[in-house]
Amino acid sequence: DLVPAKPSIRARETVFPFADVSPEASCRKALEALWSSGVITADAGALFEGETILCREEAWLLLGRMAGENLRGPLSARSWVMEMEISDGNDAGGAVTWQQLATMLWRWQGQKKAVGMAGDAAPYAREAVAWLRERGVWDPEGIRDPRGEVSRRDAVILLAELLQTH
Repeated sequence: DLVPAKPSIRARETVFPFADVSPEASCRKALEALWSSGVITADAGALFEGETILCREEAWLLLGRMAGENLRGPLSARSWVMEMEISDGNDAGGAVTWQQLATMLWRWQGQKKAVGMAGDAAPYAREAVAWLRERGVWDPEGIRDPRGEVSRRDAVILLAELLQTH
C-alpha cells in the first residue's frame, strides 16, 4: 500500500515554512505531515495558497515524492507518471478534478478492479473513486463532486490521510 517518502537528504528548514497557513488552518496537520516527510518542499516564508486549484504537474510531483522518487521538478515528475502509466503527461498546467486525482492514485497503486462503482464519476474514473471510497478517505460526508476541481488544501488533506491510514 501507500508508503511515505524518505526524508530528503538535503538540508532544509526545521521550522514550518508556509507563511499563509495558520496553526488553526484545516490543512495544517496534513501539510506538516507531507512537508516533514519530504513530499512537499518549500523555503521559509513560502506561500502555500491553499485555495489555488491543484494542477496536474503539482499532482505528479506529490505522487512521485509519496512513492519515494527523488523528483527535482515538473519534467522529471512528468516522465515518472508516464513511465508508471499514471498519467499521459498532457496538460501539465491544467486543473485536476477529484476523479482525475482518484484515477492517478488508483493507477499509482496498480489497481485493476474495485468492488462496486461510483456512478457519479466519469466512466474512466468510477473504479478509482470506488477504490478510495472503500478505503474510507473519499468524501465521508457525501458532498464531493467527482468532476469538481481539487484545491491544494483539499489535496494535501486527502494525501496525508491516505499515508496515515494505509
